[in-house]
Amino acid sequence: MTDEEINSIIDELNAVRPEKLDGEARKLFDTIMQIIDEKDDIKAELHAEKIKNKKLELERIPLLEGKIKQYEQHLDLEWVEENFIEK
Repeated sequence: MTDEEINSIIDELNAVRPEKLDGEARKLFDTIMQIIDEKDDIKAELHAEKIKNKKLELERIPLLEGKIKQYEQHLDLEWVEENFIEK
């Protein structure tokens, strides 16, 4: 199913008046709504986790840049050019 189809079904379910349902129909409706709520919770958790990971990545950039500068300071660029760069 596409997201569009799923959203259409969810819209229809939201329009249902659960108090008019009884027996197995009510159980099925409640179960479907619970699954939808759990899906939404999982999506929210994943989104929050992605944001957290992106923030951690961004925090590491200055640290990595600092390490690169340290290595560049200790690297003999003339030796590298003489031995590894073709002329």
